Amino acid sequence: MRGTTAEHAPSWTLQYARLRSAAEMAAPATAPRQEGLTPPFPLTKEIPKLNSELIRTYLRNVIVVYAVMDTQGKLQRLSVRQTPDARFNAGILAALTHWSFSRLNSVASRWR
Repeated sequence: MRGTTAEHAPSWTLQYARLRSAAEMAAPATAPRQEGLTPPFPLTKEIPKLNSELIRTYLRNVIVVYAVMDTQGKLQRLSVRQTPDARFNAGILAALTHWSFSRLNSVASRWR
């Protein structure tokens, strides 16, 4: 996901889990059912517009963003949970609002 072949390709790691319903949350703890859970695949992505000096300064650092993916594959409730510098936040959150994923089987997912 680079603008040009000369640019550094950012690394994206996606962790996800099926969002449990209120009834499932209230039920006694049992092994979580993950049968048939297919990883979401990004259909559209937008590269965040970030300051190149800021990127160089924090090149090896991690930024963690939390979101809930709805059944249409759009990210909702985006929030930055970890960042080396708050100046990253606005650009990353703005770009992620334009990401879309393969449609889920009518089950919302937490995304991190």
